[in-house]
Amino acid sequence: MTTARRIRPRMLRRDGRKIYEQRWVMEQHLGRRLRRDEFVFCINGDYRDVRIENMRIITASEYGRISRARGRRRVCAVQLSEQQMIGIQKRRQMFPREPVRDVARDFGVTVERVQQIAERPLIESGVA
Repeated sequence: MTTARRIRPRMLRRDGRKIYEQRWVMEQHLGRRLRRDEFVFCINGDYRDVRIENMRIITASEYGRISRARGRRRVCAVQLSEQQMIGIQKRRQMFPREPVRDVARDFGVTVERVQQIAERPLIESGVA
């Protein structure tokens, strides 16, 4: 039986200190050191993917909320595009009996987030 191994971020040694690679890349991008209360969140969950567009700075409370959500295998901090929100709304309208947890799993968000989006007035694509 094989078990899945967690992808761990790379550790670097820079300026006499050990630092995670994604944190160092973000510091280089910003041109300053990150504060102790700033965390680097990798949007796609792969801490070895250190592209700037995959990373954002979050607070300790946001980090805790995201970690709890990821423990349930759902990422609540994912920024959904308008097209994805329209997709959630249309899917809930077309298949009202489909379990909300299935929609949440497919879109990578929490059940609560799907319910919030589904309760909003229908978003029309291309309407300003």
